[in-house]
Amino acid sequence: MDLERLFRECFPAVVQFFVRKRFPAHEAQELAQETFLRAHQGSDAFRREAQPRTWIYVIAGNVYRNELRRRHAERRRVVEVPLETNGHDDDHGPPLDRQAAASVDGRQWEHAVARDELQRLKDLIRELPPRMQEIFLLRMAQDRKYSEIAELLDVSIQTVKSQIHQARQRLRDELAAEDRCRRDGDDER
Repeated sequence: MDLERLFRECFPAVVQFFVRKRFPAHEAQELAQETFLRAHQGSDAFRREAQPRTWIYVIAGNVYRNELRRRHAERRRVVEVPLETNGHDDDHGPPLDRQAAASVDGRQWEHAVARDELQRLKDLIRELPPRMQEIFLLRMAQDRKYSEIAELLDVSIQTVKSQIHQARQRLRDELAAEDRCRRDGDDER
């Protein structure tokens, strides 16, 4: 794979990907550079199951999500306090604000559940047939238009629409089946 050519061809589009995600132009440039740095570092791992452009956009999607996580973490600096302190952290400063601790615990639980569900969805997406997965990720992860996907992959717009519809249906069916199994398991307890 010729990363230099891929960089020349895709860099402006990757910058636009970040701009569409509402990053200022200078940050979009930095995130696009990060995307290609990661592509360079992971080029040996590229398995050629997808087109190199798709691979770059998957990396860009990961860079985007990592940046959101990093920003979210900066906003919520959480102080961890051992449970056995009874509201006081004798070794590490002032007494614990119980209401703040309760809300942190609730948010942590919500984030853990969301992470589990996101991981379930990622696993199911990986199980889609390669072409369907590629089309689905171009649409959902990169917010590409049907016409862009069709042109990029040299298929008809109708094929793109059909593949996205089938992917959504498969994911919906699989998630519903897993939920039914989980509910049935909970009912037996």
